[in-house]
Amino acid sequence: MEKIIKNSIPSKLYIPDSSGKFLYIRHGETQYNIDSETIEYNEIKTMSKYIDCPLTNNGKEQARQCQSLFNSFEIEQIFVSPLYRALQTASILFENHPNKKNLNVIIHPLLTEIVSGVHNFTYEIQKHKLEFNEHSNINFDWSLFDKYYNTAILQDLFFFNFIDRLNDKEKKEQFDKIYNKYGTNEIKESIANLSKYVVDNNIKYHESVYHLFLRNIEFKNFLKKNYKNENTNNNKKIVVVTHNCYCMMGTSKTAYKLTYKDEDNFPEDRYELQNCEVISMLI
Repeated sequence: MEKIIKNSIPSKLYIPDSSGKFLYIRHGETQYNIDSETIEYNEIKTMSKYIDCPLTNNGKEQARQCQSLFNSFEIEQIFVSPLYRALQTASILFENHPNKKNLNVIIHPLLTEIVSGVHNFTYEIQKHKLEFNEHSNINFDWSLFDKYYNTAILQDLFFFNFIDRLNDKEKKEQFDKIYNKYGTNEIKESIANLSKYVVDNNIKYHESVYHLFLRNIEFKNFLKKNYKNENTNNNKKIVVVTHNCYCMMGTSKTAYKLTYKDEDNFPEDRYELQNCEVISMLI
């Protein structure tokens, strides 16, 4: 991640509707979302069955229910997190769009969820590429993701790059255990053990909340550089398919005052999105 210079705090960060130019939408429901209501946090974040978990049937239906909204817009560009639930959500959202043949979904690693447990890990990006390139009704563009990470193993384990709560020695020790299992059936358990290590050492998240905020700023700066922030009544939209914690950091003014020492505390003035809820982020 490049060095980020935090701008002054904007007077307004988001609108809780789809009236703006830049629409952020949270992915649909997953089984992790359901089970996290009843399973203790430090337990569920280490359970390998939740690694990069897919949408539930209800989650897919939530995305379908949003189709009519997005079908009414002229879509200039779509950006999506590399995690499977976000890719699924994007594919469903636009599968019946009147201009679907010309839509382009760009996978952007900065949009991934905070690295906080197995549900935000993956090891199958190569599999995702094949699935969505071959079976989606819209074009999935991995070229930007490929520029960030130029080998299969770096892509499959891209989330390593956002972990900042471990020191260099801990990173090497824990990451090597996963690298050694890459391409084998044991990799899922090795990834789960990374979360167990964090839990055992009383670290809440693998990635600090502050680091997540810097990712938000970097992506917003990317949008500013490449797209015009037109009047909010314009029907042309940039759509960002991402995650709840990621969006929360983009909606908080307090986040601009965070430092690394605040890594375990999400700002109290955050806005929390429900599954497939849409907001307008003011860039």
